[in-house]
Amino acid sequence: MDFLVKFSENLCDRGNKDNFKQYLLPHAAVIYRAAFRLCKTSDGAEDLVQETYYLALKNFDQLKDRKKS
Repeated sequence: MDFLVKFSENLCDRGNKDNFKQYLLPHAAVIYRAAFRLCKTSDGAEDLVQETYYLALKNFDQLKDRKKS
């Protein structure tokens, strides 16, 4: 999943490196497998994963910590 490395490097420039590594990267394999089952191609799965991570980061500030609720 070289595309995740490139994607995370791009996030470093935006100051989201720590958030990405802590919250999103640990789930990469599961998300990729689910995307691959939907698309049946690695290129399609990579596109879905990128879009998923993009949307997750875009809306990251809207997430709530369940432990604090």
